[in-house]
Amino acid sequence: MRRVLASLGIVATIAFTQSAHAIEVSGAWIREAPPSARMIGGFMVIRNNSKQDVFLVRAQSKRVEHIEIHRTVHEEGMARMVRQNEVKIPANTSVTFKPGDYHLMMAAPKPPLKAGDKVNITLEFNEGEKVDVVYTVKKMKMMNHDEMPHHHH
Repeated sequence: MRRVLASLGIVATIAFTQSAHAIEVSGAWIREAPPSARMIGGFMVIRNNSKQDVFLVRAQSKRVEHIEIHRTVHEEGMARMVRQNEVKIPANTSVTFKPGDYHLMMAAPKPPLKAGDKVNITLEFNEGEKVDVVYTVKKMKMMNHDEMPHHHH
């Protein structure tokens, strides 16, 4: 019986270790906003290396009042943000959080964030797994004339 329990303990440890590396986050950044801004956006790529779907269900940080998961949707020529209860990251796939799509909406940063700041955010998934991620605040890129879309008639 001891041998069975010991082997079960080893199996559980191996499964936990594999699970801890199943989710990878890369390219984590926050868009710098004016100091008076109450809301800022966070972006990243979440990779699910497991054989089953996972769901991002929550994010939190001590540097902001609260974080919601949003997606920008376009309807009838208008863009609006819609709060998401979860975001599915399919097995062996990645989901990109980027401007104009999925993003973290962070309220009331304290103190205001500026380019170069680092922000620790904990992402929580449906199975209770938590991933701590360091986000870098980046300046908002201004479009120069050459990058502006041109319409040809």
